[in-house]
Amino acid sequence: MQAIEFETDVLSNVIKIPQNYQKQLKNKHIKILAVYSHDISNNEKMKKWNKLKKTLGTFDIRDFDPVEWQRKERAEWDGRI
Repeated sequence: MQAIEFETDVLSNVIKIPQNYQKQLKNKHIKILAVYSHDISNNEKMKKWNKLKKTLGTFDIRDFDPVEWQRKERAEWDGRI
């Protein structure tokens, strides 16, 4: 029996085996011992970051004028007072 040690992230319940071990472990039955941190906040940060990564580059604000947007939003207030 041999032991190999490496670190990886578990994303969507998938453990990615590093490239340098894939050939050695191909079609083998392996036993995995998981050592992890109980830091829940770090896990939550990773979930939030993954959600954010999916949206990167989807919102283009180059043609967005915040001053004009604010004027339009406040224009409806003019008649209230």
